[in-house]
Amino acid sequence: AVEVAEALALAPEPGATVILRGITGTEEVPLIRVQRLEFGEVSLADHRLPVVRPAVFADADGILGVEGLKHSCVHADFRRQRISIERGRCPRAGSGWLRVPAELRFGGLFTVKGRIGRTRVTIIVDTGAERTLGNDALLSALELQAKAEDPSYHARVLG
Repeated sequence: AVEVAEALALAPEPGATVILRGITGTEEVPLIRVQRLEFGEVSLADHRLPVVRPAVFADADGILGVEGLKHSCVHADFRRQRISIERGRCPRAGSGWLRVPAELRFGGLFTVKGRIGRTRVTIIVDTGAERTLGNDALLSALELQAKAEDPSYHARVLG
């Protein structure tokens, strides 16, 4: 966030910008150079990072994209509201853990295959999102499915 960059006395690099696309908008933002950033067991050295603005990421102080997660294992424990990041491959999942195969698509988004009812969907996993989104195609498919499963709908249509 702008406030974090200012608190750390990190000035934007002249002329260096990037376009960020977030759930709440799109905006061209400045880049700053960070000597070292550590999170969990992972660290990034000498990286240019975007200065996140509230209009794009709903008041987040920052985001951790897939570049920072290369060669890492992300454990998300939604019951305890905890995420841990460890270096290296993920260990085999023990009892009580669910392991979901994911792909990187669309320029680095984690996606998993799923179903909502009988409708097949591709799900974008964003553990930091404060909202869940669907699109018009999904809504239409779910409405058609609900109508197909509702006996009273068939009686009204055929009646």
